Amino acid sequence: MLGVGTSDDLGPGPPSAPGIGGNPPGTVGLLCGPCHNADLSDEPDWKIPKADGTYPAPPHDSRGHTWHHPDQLILQIIREGLDIPGTTMPTFGNKLTDPEILSIIGYLKSGWIPSNGRPSGK
Repeated sequence: MLGVGTSDDLGPGPPSAPGIGGNPPGTVGLLCGPCHNADLSDEPDWKIPKADGTYPAPPHDSRGHTWHHPDQLILQIIREGLDIPGTTMPTFGNKLTDPEILSIIGYLKSGWIPSNGRPSGK
């Protein structure tokens, strides 16, 4: 069950982790790209539900909402997926270790800019 994380920032994550997550840009393209696009831009009309009631994948830059969440919650979402109505976020805990997920979070954070009103990476 998904809970709200209590840590605001776990840091950038390991610069390089073994396995598939050791190359965050490549991992993002391989695992995240099919839904979020390799550049994490989003699916078109990501704020509008599809005909089946699910929402398209959101962007992971400052236009989206990922930066609003604490690292611990992002880690949990990537590891366990989301099992709430309207989402199709799969689980990646069977493919990635926590250090690999933290590397990906660090990569995501590198694309967040301070113009969203919060410090970069928060």
